[in-house]
Amino acid sequence: RPDSEVNTEIFNLIGDTGVILSRSTELFKKGQAQLALQVLDILLKRDPDDIKARKLHLQILEELCEEDYCLMSRNTWVYFMDKDREFLRSKGELE
Repeated sequence: RPDSEVNTEIFNLIGDTGVILSRSTELFKKGQAQLALQVLDILLKRDPDDIKARKLHLQILEELCEEDYCLMSRNTWVYFMDKDREFLRSKGELE
C-alpha cells in the first residue's frame, strides 16, 4: 500500500496530534532522534502545515546533521532543514 495510506491509518488509530508531538519530543530528549523523526513523520505526512511539528522536525534534523559525518546523508539533512526553514519563514515563525 502507498505510504500515505498507511500513515493515514496509523494517524487515525492514534487520532491526536498532541500525543504524536509529545512522544516525538520525549524520544528526542532521550537521545533517540532518528526514532523521534520517524514518529513525527506520521503527523507531518497527514498535516505538513503543522507549525509545532515543523519546528520540532527542524530541531531533530539539526541534531542529526550535527552528529552525522557522512557527506551524502548530511546533505539530505540540510535539504530537509532548508525546506522546514523556508516553510516556517513563510508563516512568520522564523526570522
